[in-house]
Amino acid sequence: MGKGLRLMCAAFVAIGIVHLIAAIRAIQFGADYAALGVSFPPAAQMIFSAIWAVAFPWMAWRAWRRRNGFRRRVFLLVVAYGLAQAAWWRIYAQSDYAVQRWPFAVLMTALGIILVAWVLNRPSVRAYDRPGFPRPNGEDRTR
Repeated sequence: MGKGLRLMCAAFVAIGIVHLIAAIRAIQFGADYAALGVSFPPAAQMIFSAIWAVAFPWMAWRAWRRRNGFRRRVFLLVVAYGLAQAAWWRIYAQSDYAVQRWPFAVLMTALGIILVAWVLNRPSVRAYDRPGFPRPNGEDRTR
């Protein structure tokens, strides 16, 4: 496995851990957030964080195990995550600072998608995704 793919898997696990912590904090302090009048619903933050906390480590595992079709799924996950985060910021940004930060968030989302697309389209990664690619120990990794 190439260095870029290993780094991407590590980043996916880190994103999953960050969202797991955010989901736990939303459960623990949801009533406090609501009492403070935050601009986002704590229940929605908990649900979305839990989804990303499961999706990213699962996709890192699929990429690490070189399951067939992981390139397309990883790309779709990154696009969905980027669009969801940009929409979250756009919908719930109320302060001047957050509103001014939104174009930067869109730029970082686009750069992240481009970086992941570049890593996934490298020949060393593309070779792992072919159905006929020989697997170590004759293991069937098509599921």
